[in-house]
Amino acid sequence: MIRVLLVQIRDAGDPMAEHERRCVADRIGVDRIELETRNALVEPARAHWADESDAVVIGGSGDYSVHDPRSARWVAELQTLIDHLLATRRPTFAICFGHQLLGHHLGVPVQTSEPQAELGTVSLRLTQHGERDPLFSSLDREFAAHTGHSDHVSHLPQNVLVLAEGDRCALQAFKHIDAPFYTTQFHPDMTGREAHDRYMAYREALAAAERAEAKARADRFHPERDDTSVLLRRFIDLVERGQL
Repeated sequence: MIRVLLVQIRDAGDPMAEHERRCVADRIGVDRIELETRNALVEPARAHWADESDAVVIGGSGDYSVHDPRSARWVAELQTLIDHLLATRRPTFAICFGHQLLGHHLGVPVQTSEPQAELGTVSLRLTQHGERDPLFSSLDREFAAHTGHSDHVSHLPQNVLVLAEGDRCALQAFKHIDAPFYTTQFHPDMTGREAHDRYMAYREALAAAERAEAKARADRFHPERDDTSVLLRRFIDLVERGQL
């Protein structure tokens, strides 16, 4: 069995924490992993969290931004974990907030910006680095991905390769040049239906008119375009074979 650590950034009691855990387990295959979960909003993130794991997945965050001053303490704690993951070359796959966290860690501003915001299933493409990468080469050169973010990494950090790009938000996937640390701005952990459900779960508290608008926006997810759902399973395949 492959031991996988899922690092979450979710409020205590958030039902989407279990939703995220279930999505990650389903994409990888529940019969092949031991999945441990730690939540950086419930307990301080520590480097030793990863020491008993073969691979790490860093999830999304719901309503939290890397650059929000209120997030500074636990973002700094997560950066200590990232330093450890990079130093030990622990295979890591960071999603959405995790993608932004690596950009922030490498000194690049993360910004909230409507022109770069995405919600729904979008068309992306591999770069030349992506086409040659052992993980991302499992995708077609042009592929669909499920997105839901208003923050983005503002420009290319040093020491990463861009593996995928898009027209609205350019920097869609990275790999660190010195470690098997992958990131995606999009969500390979979810099918289109799951992405729709998670988006709507965070909008339940809206007034009726806003809820109707949110529902229309959530219908931008296309369940038949789950192109990237292979990535997490492929990631663990490579870990299991010692190829990362």
